[in-house]
Amino acid sequence: MVRILLAAIIGLVAVPCVAEEIPLKSVWAYQMPGTRGFCNGEPNKSPTAVDDILAALSEGTPATSKSSRGFILNGAGVDELRTARSVLDGSEKPRYRFSSNDEINVVFFSRECGQDFHIKGATRKGTRLTVHYIGIPHKSGNTSPQFAIIPFGKLSPEKYHVAFIPATASGQNATSKVPPNVVSGSFNFVVE
Repeated sequence: MVRILLAAIIGLVAVPCVAEEIPLKSVWAYQMPGTRGFCNGEPNKSPTAVDDILAALSEGTPATSKSSRGFILNGAGVDELRTARSVLDGSEKPRYRFSSNDEINVVFFSRECGQDFHIKGATRKGTRLTVHYIGIPHKSGNTSPQFAIIPFGKLSPEKYHVAFIPATASGQNATSKVPPNVVSGSFNFVVE
């Protein structure tokens, strides 16, 4: 009996945690290939709210920006888009504590800097939520800010870490650094 119990415990410990892939088609984003676009016939998406977020991301320079870390929205409707705008313009502080009943949606954003940033993929492995993105240089200099809302759903009570990791076109981690405050920074949050 003890051997069976010990074998069961060792078996649980030896099984690696498999990363859960978040499909790109479930990500709401502004001008990012493979994602769901805002305002594409969806009744709960507002062009005004999207424009307000873009305006907040365009204000000032990355060095003077009020928000540099990513954050969480509880849901992805018009009210949450207004909350995102308020966090990005500095008029509201982001929440980093949530209930296990809340819908966890990670906000990724980038400011104008000569590149567009697109999400390549998102995964959850245990308490680590990872968002891979790629920078696409512009020869014309015509760039715009981008943002995305990545749904991770309801999570169990734990402390979580969100990592935004630059990737290459082939999906490998990139070695070059993105200038500070241009792309949303990694952060931690708690589900209680």
